[in-house]
Amino acid sequence: MPVKDWLPAAVRAASVDRRLKSGEALFRLGDKTAGFYEIVAGRVRLARVDRAGHEIVLHVAGPGETFAEASLYSNSYHCDAIASTNAVVRIYPKTAVPPPSTRTARPRRPSPPRSPAR
Repeated sequence: MPVKDWLPAAVRAASVDRRLKSGEALFRLGDKTAGFYEIVAGRVRLARVDRAGHEIVLHVAGPGETFAEASLYSNSYHCDAIASTNAVVRIYPKTAVPPPSTRTARPRRPSPPRSPAR
């Protein structure tokens, strides 16, 4: 689903585009969170390095995808984000994103029991 369909206009207006060269880091594990991201062009891989020093790719994000949303409510990033190609990334600043809803959800009614299959 395109960002314009779910992200408030005020957050979209606060965005900034950043160009990355292939191999350039957008952020590293442990860096202070700045916001979440959308790939405008190119590809960015999210990865960690294991104890043996091997890169473990968690996800490769491409055009139209967003990533690092979970980091909005964290103090630091939990992986590295490295450009796999030359890329343009749109940054949605953490300071522009409204806090999570404080409204409590109503409990769901339990589903009626199903009849056993015959």
